[in-house]
Amino acid sequence: VYKRQKQIIQGRKMKEKYLINKAKINGVMYSIDTHFASMKLAKALSTSADIMKQIGGLMNIKELNRSMMDVQKQMMEFGIVGEMIGDALGQDDEIDSVENQAEVDDIIDSLTTKDKAPGATTKVGPQVQANDELDEIEKKLKQMS
Repeated sequence: VYKRQKQIIQGRKMKEKYLINKAKINGVMYSIDTHFASMKLAKALSTSADIMKQIGGLMNIKELNRSMMDVQKQMMEFGIVGEMIGDALGQDDEIDSVENQAEVDDIIDSLTTKDKAPGATTKVGPQVQANDELDEIEKKLKQMS
């Protein structure tokens, strides 16, 4: 019986040592995997660094800078010409926008008066009030002339 107990205790100790050694081996395997991954990353970075050096060698920075300055000048010239054309054509847009705003105001007024019950007051916004005031002033000016 005593011999049997001794064997059981030795078996448990061997099992503990086995589990400890297994954990150590797994730790070493993970370290090796990490080192291999680091080596692959270093290789990829060195490859990309080589490519960047080759690209840098192919590009002439002074020539690229000169080309960019030319493009900038052309864009400025085009912007000025475009602005001049816009100014020439844009004055009609301002008149159209005023006319469009007046039409929108008329439509809103007609819709709000349809929706309101007879005798109900409508709330008038500042833009509509300003338009009404301008209309009154224009009528007075026409009467004077």
